[in-house]
Amino acid sequence: MALADVHFVAGSPANCYLIEGDGIFMAVDVGMPSTAYAIVDYFLRKLRRSLTDLKFVTCTHYHIDHIGGIPMLLNIARHIKVLLPIGSRRHIEKSVRLIFPPWKRKPRVVTGIKFLRVPMPNLFDLIHIPLIGLPIITRRNPPFPIHRYIDEGDVIDGLADWQIFSTPGHSPDSLCFWNPKTGSLLSGDTILGAVKGPMLNYYHHDTLALASSGLRLKALPIYNLYAGHGKSYHGLGILREITATLIP
Repeated sequence: MALADVHFVAGSPANCYLIEGDGIFMAVDVGMPSTAYAIVDYFLRKLRRSLTDLKFVTCTHYHIDHIGGIPMLLNIARHIKVLLPIGSRRHIEKSVRLIFPPWKRKPRVVTGIKFLRVPMPNLFDLIHIPLIGLPIITRRNPPFPIHRYIDEGDVIDGLADWQIFSTPGHSPDSLCFWNPKTGSLLSGDTILGAVKGPMLNYYHHDTLALASSGLRLKALPIYNLYAGHGKSYHGLGILREITATLIP
């Protein structure tokens, strides 16, 4: 089997990726309706593959900027199966509010020394995005069928090289996707691709959990870092200083 790969698909404000396995693909973090169309365009024009090879869509966590484009993608390709983090199940099925970081932490991302440069949603996205993945909503069944909830240790059919890690901190349900064969990590909102280097997300709800998740990821032999927001990084040792970026 060929080594799995990662394909970046432009999205806003969250990055979207296609991860490749044994002849199949999975979309990760389809945050906006326009991102769904970007995926289709990339798949057909860049990869020159049939959309039937896009088997799954998932997210690194159940926040609106990482799931808002899933309904649009399924409108285009209804065969795609939705996989969601196990931590989102309580919100979807049991009316438990989503835990978001406190708003007082958000300015640190914008005004901090290691700030981000991310595109903002356009008018199309603001009009068509569904109201899901928000803390103000206690229970709202997503406008798509859920094929399966995934957790650390689970294996996804056709993507056996990819490991799932539970990395709480930014949100309780945060997951990362790691491929030890290629050294590729999809870090979601646990680690951001800031202008001056990777950083642990200042916008988090649990500092100790985030620090622990960061240390765990730092121990991996990462060669390709694909963050949920901001830049991607390549080369060994890219997380060498990661724990020093966390403001308590």
